[in-house]
Amino acid sequence: MATALPEDHPLIVRTLTEHVALRRAVRTLSAGSDLSAVAAAEIGCLLHDHIRFEERELFPAVEAALTPDALAAVGADLARQADGE
Repeated sequence: MATALPEDHPLIVRTLTEHVALRRAVRTLSAGSDLSAVAAAEIGCLLHDHIRFEERELFPAVEAALTPDALAAVGADLARQADGE
């Protein structure tokens, strides 16, 4: 997607910003920080909302922006990553 859109496109900016926030939250949890139930629920809401954004906005934009061959290459790359290559 980064090759099909400018780096400051709102979809790319939102995706990267939310990924950073979610990674930070996971690191906080992994560090054993004393989080309240409210904070944990807020993290859950952030994750839920981000997944819905990806499903409803980002992925359809990727499918529209990339050629079938490019989409196939992305799929193959994801499959390799899932297999641990």
